[in-house]
Amino acid sequence: MSMSPVVLCDVEPVVSDALVDAFAALRGADLAALDVSGLQAAAGELRRVQSWVDAARARVLGELTAKGALSTLTAVLANDNASSAETARRKKCAAVIAIAPEFALALASGDVTVEHVAAVASVRNKASVPGATIGLLAQARNVSPEEFRRRLAAWDDALDADNGASGAKRRRAKRSLSFHNTDDGMGVTRL
Repeated sequence: MSMSPVVLCDVEPVVSDALVDAFAALRGADLAALDVSGLQAAAGELRRVQSWVDAARARVLGELTAKGALSTLTAVLANDNASSAETARRKKCAAVIAIAPEFALALASGDVTVEHVAAVASVRNKASVPGATIGLLAQARNVSPEEFRRRLAAWDDALDADNGASGAKRRRAKRSLSFHNTDDGMGVTRL
């Protein structure tokens, strides 16, 4: 017999929570009896519940990441039966939540999507994220995830320029040219 972690932590469940009420209403709803506007309202409530679930998952995975339990994190993600792309997105969200917990609150409230949060994980200047969380959230709330990624890339480039590393310098540093001979004496040039 296994017990819920909530019971193990002696946490009083909040029964009058609006999210719990919305989930209970959706669970007991006769969807066939609803008209189009009722189904649209139900879809909106489902988005709210899904946002909360996504945020809760990211917070749990973020805590596993913060505690260095990477093998447990991998096992939890493997048990989700999600695609590799979804698993990667969940890992990215967990990494962002670990350094900027405000994103979990925005995700839970539906202000941002999982894609917005995962986009923050691709930032090169991760040390700057906690100090810029309020501005990043304001940007994310108003644009699509694709546009937010573009804005993050521009923000990253601006931070690099402020630190003396231009995008051209980074690209030039990645270039390489090498010459060598193979076992059969053929010369090889790699660019």
